[in-house]
Amino acid sequence: MKIYKVIDKIKKMLIFFIGIIFIFSYKNITNFFTLRKSYSIKYYSLMKYVESINLDFYPVGTYEWGNWRRELGKKFSKKLPIGFLHNHLISGTMVLGSSEHQEKKLKIIENHVPKKVTEKMLKEDIVGIPVISNLHYLTSENCIHQAFHLAAYKKITNQDIYNSREIIEWGGGYGCLAKIVKKVNPNCTYTILDLPELSSLQYVYLSSIFGKEMINFITSNLKIEKGKINLVSSDHFMYLNEKINCDAFISNWALTESGKDYQNFVVSKNFFNAEKVLIGCINDENNFLIDNLDYKFRFKKSIEVLGPENYYLSN
Repeated sequence: MKIYKVIDKIKKMLIFFIGIIFIFSYKNITNFFTLRKSYSIKYYSLMKYVESINLDFYPVGTYEWGNWRRELGKKFSKKLPIGFLHNHLISGTMVLGSSEHQEKKLKIIENHVPKKVTEKMLKEDIVGIPVISNLHYLTSENCIHQAFHLAAYKKITNQDIYNSREIIEWGGGYGCLAKIVKKVNPNCTYTILDLPELSSLQYVYLSSIFGKEMINFITSNLKIEKGKINLVSSDHFMYLNEKINCDAFISNWALTESGKDYQNFVVSKNFFNAEKVLIGCINDENNFLIDNLDYKFRFKKSIEVLGPENYYLSN
């Protein structure tokens, strides 16, 4: 009987804390239900433009994203569900479920990020209905994981990357890292280069949190708006081939899960002349960055928490 009482108490605690998050996120929930049909609107407007310029999407390398993209676009074509983080297409690719290394990650965050900044970074939002895995910070494994990368950069280089003025992220998932950075650095210009299906998801998610006036979804001409989160299809960006610079470039496992053409393109642009570069990657057959001859990273560090084959490449 005691174990049932404990389980019941835990359930009540979780409901209580989720209720608190919901109350403080009421505006964001309201924004989400207003905006969730925008997924298909943004996606199809971009795809219509892509067809008008006869742009063929490049193959994405040895990682198979093609069928995944088509299924995701179809699944969310009518309206984005409030619990989209639990859809297998998202939960299986960009939502961290295991809390196995949570304490180690939190220790690195707490040792290298100021306390008030840590609290802002980790406070989770109700949009997407994330699983709260840490009651002290009211946060999810995803927030901890993304903040851990920012803290690890500080540990490696003794510099903060999240306070940069202009940041480019290659592959932003559903927008978790962008949300974290924008919360602690609201004046930065943040640009995500990604698949169109994910750019559309990022638009709804980030607009729900920051307001749609703070999100610039680029459909045709490349016009980066200062102080906003700019969302650009990576294929469209490569097609335009316009010059763009940034202070910081970040990509956590996304660039090396893209094809060789993508990786060569980013290297040829010198990571958009970023002074600070943070790349998380696994050293596998699709990684053309770790031993490339055209760009030298100052640091190649094995990520012990995640296993010996995972590395940070950084400047």
